[in-house]
Amino acid sequence: MENQKTFLDIDNPNYADCKVVIIPFGYERTTSFLKGTENGPKAIISASSQLELYDIETDSEPYLEGIYTMEEMADNSATSEAAIAEVYTIVGDVIRDGKLPVLLGGEHTISIGAVRTCKDKYPELSVLQIDAHADLRDVYDDSKYSHACVMKRIGEITPYVGIGIRSVGPEEIKEFKIKRENGEIFTPDDFRDLGGLNEIIEKLTSDVYITIDADGFDPSIIPGVGTPEPEGLNYEEILELLKAIARERNIIGFDFVELRPLRGEVRSEFAAAKLIYKMLAYIFQNN
Repeated sequence: MENQKTFLDIDNPNYADCKVVIIPFGYERTTSFLKGTENGPKAIISASSQLELYDIETDSEPYLEGIYTMEEMADNSATSEAAIAEVYTIVGDVIRDGKLPVLLGGEHTISIGAVRTCKDKYPELSVLQIDAHADLRDVYDDSKYSHACVMKRIGEITPYVGIGIRSVGPEEIKEFKIKRENGEIFTPDDFRDLGGLNEIIEKLTSDVYITIDADGFDPSIIPGVGTPEPEGLNYEEILELLKAIARERNIIGFDFVELRPLRGEVRSEFAAAKLIYKMLAYIFQNN
């Protein structure tokens, strides 16, 4: 670990003493348009070195709780099933050690492994998805474990609520409409038309895992994604949602995936690093 950068560029605490474990896992195999998500974890960690350690909003310094950064372990020659199984083991070990896992991708496929192992520990688990895409295909490019199928697989594990969805394929329309009518999926317009966030929070169980696809944000905020869908959520909207969930529910882990660094442009990874640190501030403030 001597030559590896850590989140916030701080000295790694003793693993036993930390409350948070950053898990860089830049797996990329099924990306269907622009490549480069394998470099997402490294870019986020590098950008985090420029964050101030004091959070004004919560009047706190979350890093004092202990944030440990693991070594990158993704193998892009592995099958999707093997990568999911590896994430399952790594995140499971972190949870059993009583720590909060923060998984950095890489493509969205890896979230399946994290949700599976969290479900083992928390039987009443629900998932919050922030994303531009429904990701409800059963198979894509001959794979049931494509990044385009991730929420179909997660929905087979546990209930979830999707926020910011604004791109749906023909084979997803029927399920998308049912979930939208049931208040399990919200487009950006649906989200903005809500009178408050209770309708979303009430759909979530007491224990929540959050999966954030970078393209859930409007590309004016995070342009570094493989498929930048316009008309997305802004930073403040997502922060307010995450803050409310941290206040009302027990967040047992989260991930940030699908960030694709752009050459000469650090807006995306800096926003991601800032959001992750704010999430930790909200979690610690309420626990």
